[in-house]
Amino acid sequence: KNILSEGSHFNEIFNYSFASDTDAKFEENSFEKIEIQNSMPEEFQFMRTSIYPSLMKNLFLNQDRFDTLRIFEFGRTYHYSSKVGVTNEKRFFGLASLLNIKNSDNSYSLIEKELLSFRKTFEIVFSKLNLPKIQMEICTKPCLHPNSSIEFKFENTIIGEAGILHPRWKDIYGLRKVTLIGKIHFDELLKISESVRSNFHFQSPSNFPQDKLDISVIMDKKSSTQDFANAVKNEKIPEI
Repeated sequence: KNILSEGSHFNEIFNYSFASDTDAKFEENSFEKIEIQNSMPEEFQFMRTSIYPSLMKNLFLNQDRFDTLRIFEFGRTYHYSSKVGVTNEKRFFGLASLLNIKNSDNSYSLIEKELLSFRKTFEIVFSKLNLPKIQMEICTKPCLHPNSSIEFKFENTIIGEAGILHPRWKDIYGLRKVTLIGKIHFDELLKISESVRSNFHFQSPSNFPQDKLDISVIMDKKSSTQDFANAVKNEKIPEI
């Protein structure tokens, strides 16, 4: 969490683990969805099978408030295996970045630059965890843009992925800007830590927000959150 928030300037978010039917279809393993028995609103009908939809909703709600957004979440997904009749949960670090790039002659080069920077974030995380021999391969997933996504592997084990959100899903979630998404397979990192314990060091992240002071600001509806964020940055407050 410290690597992402302090080193790469991502903001941590917290979401419920509920999902709609559309959310449950986000990734190709969506048939493993678990329906909640209690009466729930339609958008909370299932346990989530992917960490991405929650991130997309956070971006949608804030895309008019900030020029750019960089967020991450440490969360769980829940899956049902019809073959063996059991459920299991998986843990991920989900990352998403909303780019302030408009269509122009040089937009593709700007997107490529941002994508490389986004990929670099993953490389930094793995490097900080003393996993230098990371393999990167082109991957094909329905939720990612073709030819603009990669998988990260350690000794042929997939430990992460990153790429540009597929235009189809970008439209479904109402995102008007180019969006980058990716995730780190936390459970796989735990398994790897057992085999390379001598050079693998990290603390398991907390599932709860840190106990810090929150400040609420009442502002005019026409004002942009970005203006307030810039004003705080310009003050250069050491504690922030």
